Amino acid sequence: MFRTQELRADAVVLRTLPPLPLDVLYAVATFSRLPEVSALMRTCQTLYHEGAKIILHRGAALWGPKELASFVMFINAEELSRCRHLRGLSISDFYELGTLVDGAGHGLAAVLAANSFESLRRLYLGHAEVVFRDTQELITAFANLPSLKAIALNGCGDLSITFLKGIKSKLTTPELTYLTEVDQDSRSDYHPVVALQNVRETLQMLRVSEVTSSIDLALSFQPYPNLDVLVIGGSEYPVLGPYIRFCPNVKKLHIFISSYEQDDEVYLEELDDFRDINVEYQTQHGTWDRLEEVAGGVHDIYTTGLSCPIGELSMRLGARDRFDDVIPTLLAAAQVDSLTLLTAKPHAFDGDSGLPLVLRALPEASPDLKSLNLHMQISCPNEELRSALGYILGPIAHLKICTFVLTLDLEETPDLRGSPVDRFLAHFDFAQCARDVLSSSTTLKEVEIEMLAHPSRGTVTAYAPRE
Repeated sequence: MFRTQELRADAVVLRTLPPLPLDVLYAVATFSRLPEVSALMRTCQTLYHEGAKIILHRGAALWGPKELASFVMFINAEELSRCRHLRGLSISDFYELGTLVDGAGHGLAAVLAANSFESLRRLYLGHAEVVFRDTQELITAFANLPSLKAIALNGCGDLSITFLKGIKSKLTTPELTYLTEVDQDSRSDYHPVVALQNVRETLQMLRVSEVTSSIDLALSFQPYPNLDVLVIGGSEYPVLGPYIRFCPNVKKLHIFISSYEQDDEVYLEELDDFRDINVEYQTQHGTWDRLEEVAGGVHDIYTTGLSCPIGELSMRLGARDRFDDVIPTLLAAAQVDSLTLLTAKPHAFDGDSGLPLVLRALPEASPDLKSLNLHMQISCPNEELRSALGYILGPIAHLKICTFVLTLDLEETPDLRGSPVDRFLAHFDFAQCARDVLSSSTTLKEVEIEMLAHPSRGTVTAYAPRE
């Protein structure tokens, strides 16, 4: 990426060059760092021209006002012939920190408006609303770019929505993070399903964060026929109705929410409130036909109330996440083929309140489950693993699964060396354990048990197939 501080006069300068052909020097420049490319550009007219292409093909990352001003000068050189070689533009959030240098924002808008930038595929704005507020000509200038495929806007507000509605390119991958201080409740046009209508035919993946606006589902909007990956993040659990209705062909759904109330009772009530909203919509209007992949925190997935078949469901279990009824409830509503649970939760091995409680509920909650993958990040070096493994592996015999994988991850276990966990696993027979689990089940076809980052044994993997 383009960074002007790497192109200063005190950068490495090649004072002499070996008598190599220009095509060889060009190849060298292609794999060189930017200071070396800059040095090569100062040796002859040909490399001056070709070096600029190399820099622009890598994209321009602007981290400060001076860099923006320098970039505008750089792109204006050679009679603006460089414009068509720029492939990516990233403007960081320095807009918040001070005024621009010599009207560089207006200069950038002017050069964008006057040239096609036919190779510019990627655009990132670190604080989109501030960028557009400072230089409103950039709204139209960016919207008119003909070849944008991927955009990432951080801090979306009114002006950002105006930009999205005006995009002329065949956008495929937008990533939008909305301003949390903006009241979106009365602004249905803020919702990405509405704001991106003009590029709905070409969208393939949508990544959104901090979306709290709602949509009147009685309104008529066109669906997104090619959107098959949906990623939702932020600090508030999502209302899925608009996405289910207008993004009917989603195959991969990832949800990552960071909101955790201090009061457990209030927090759990909030979970159920969001789940009820999503369950009610799906009960009345239907849901996706099938999701091939769903991933997120266990509470994130619980609130979706998903009731469609799911190919692969992957959930992480946080320190405060409920084991008891949350996982069986969400599994009973959906038809899951493959389940992955990842946890570093203290007491996850506990037979009465930890993961074994969930495993004992699986035969009834998810009778059609075919594959189970447990990734246990061991958080306590004093864990009594002999009993713990018994609690985890015992219920596996009662599941009608075909594949079982257990990973014991020690990479972040504190004070591991010399601990009870270290000593137990130093001599544990993983191969025999895998064979024992396989023989305890009538349906299992393969078992894999793995350990990561043991102080003396490193990574150990035991695989037991049914002959």
